[in-house]
Amino acid sequence: MSDLVLLDFDGVINALTRKPMRSAYNEWESTQLLGFPILYAREVIDAVNAVGSKPHVTVRWLTTWEAATAELTALGLDNFDYIPPLPDFTGDLRIGDWKPAAGLTVAESWPGTVIWIDDDTWIEQEVTRASRPNITFLRPTPSLGLSKKQLRLLDEFTTP
Repeated sequence: MSDLVLLDFDGVINALTRKPMRSAYNEWESTQLLGFPILYAREVIDAVNAVGSKPHVTVRWLTTWEAATAELTALGLDNFDYIPPLPDFTGDLRIGDWKPAAGLTVAESWPGTVIWIDDDTWIEQEVTRASRPNITFLRPTPSLGLSKKQLRLLDEFTTP
């Protein structure tokens, strides 16, 4: 059986703040990517890559960055594939309201556990409402991104 990690970027890897939480991580890096300010902790990047390198784990981006996720390798992230909106989606792609339907469609056919990581409360509510027993949801605080505790949980969830 294999695990699937569905991974958002903003508010998960990219901390949505101008001032890093030094109490959470000692080393923060900032840069510009495609014209957007990016703030991240190297420890988060390393942990996500470590989980993605486990032979039974598949990591997929589920983010409004969509095809631009290939650019995230500039931060040191592995080049994970992304999940696109469903073909019949007609809304605004930048808002992300396509993500629950796309993620749930993938999760329904996944043969193992799905760990869904997104900072949006409304997406967590949609996933919870869908009541899929194979999905575990992690919701980071957007101004921090994944916490050390959540990184430990992610590692534990993906350890056979």
